[in-house]
Amino acid sequence: MIEVKGVSKHYRKCTALDDVTFNIGRGHITGLLGENGAGKSTMLRVLAGTLRSDSGTVRINEATTAERQRRIQTTLLLAGEAGLYEELTAFENILYFARLRALDLRVARQRIRMLSERFDMDGFLDRRVSELSCGMRQKTAIVRALIHDPDIIMLDEPESGLDFVASSTMNEFLRESVKWGRIVIISSHSAGEILDLCDQVVVLKQGRVVTCEDLRTLTRGKSLSEAFATVRSLVTRR
Repeated sequence: MIEVKGVSKHYRKCTALDDVTFNIGRGHITGLLGENGAGKSTMLRVLAGTLRSDSGTVRINEATTAERQRRIQTTLLLAGEAGLYEELTAFENILYFARLRALDLRVARQRIRMLSERFDMDGFLDRRVSELSCGMRQKTAIVRALIHDPDIIMLDEPESGLDFVASSTMNEFLRESVKWGRIVIISSHSAGEILDLCDQVVVLKQGRVVTCEDLRTLTRGKSLSEAFATVRSLVTRR
């Protein structure tokens, strides 16, 4: 379980997060919603331990965790920040990150083989990243983020650059992950993606939590268009 209590983050005169409090339990895919500038990416960075908050606490499994420990337990992939090495192959990029995560070489190779088969990467694993399409790069970044088998998976716009088949594979993997006891958090501008994947949502507006809702309860018995309208109303409510 993740418990966020009173988390704030300021950038000079800008308040990115303002006394944010919410809980996320295991067995759920949670959507982090909000308009541009609502604080979603900042919140993900704080949760992942790649950004220090100015105040407040983040507790994982009832223990207050330092940023370094959160980086070990979690993985975060932000949209537009794949951070791949252009002159290395897709395989070398993933292996390098696996070794940074202190994975045994044999285990790392096994994980790469398993995940690359799952995400249909065999055809380009040995090609340089500079030669890859946007979708191939996204697959490489996703597998690299998952290589150390993290307890908590956080993805920003996970379907960006993926075709229909790859998106379906990703969604299936995330659903399986929560069945295995992991926590999955996604940030997305796509109402369809949120409705398809998430069973609960945390809505941010101007750095504050507007609401936390059980999405399945909110949309039960509604048509697709009504469900879309429900998600939109959560984000745009004043």
